Amino acid sequence: MSDVEWVERARRGDEGAFRRLYERHVDRIYRLMYRMAGEEQLAMDFTQEAFVRAYRKLDQFRGESAFSTWLHRLVVSVALNELRRADRHRSRERTLNGSRRSCLPRADPRSTPACASGSRVPGFFARILAGPA
Repeated sequence: MSDVEWVERARRGDEGAFRRLYERHVDRIYRLMYRMAGEEQLAMDFTQEAFVRAYRKLDQFRGESAFSTWLHRLVVSVALNELRRADRHRSRERTLNGSRRSCLPRADPRSTPACASGSRVPGFFARILAGPA
């Protein structure tokens, strides 16, 4: 049976049909997520979120392209959104932990902020702190 036929069955409420789609595509989707996230746990979480989203959006699959193409686009979107969310979360953690304060320029323009060596100082500050070229 083709993916399109499984999609039609899943739309009619056949949970086994969606499970079949999941089994056909999960390995490829996980590998993609792993390449994008770079961490096993994130890849597993993103894969799960992608299939939940795919299930909810099955009615949006029009069959104009292969199901795998539609799923790929959805998966990449999920990964990018989740990576942005994780980055915002890490950014808030750094702020709450006070590490951003150490990245601010010091009163003496010749001194280097503590985090400059970690390249977390925006390029603008790095150029200012370096002085005239």
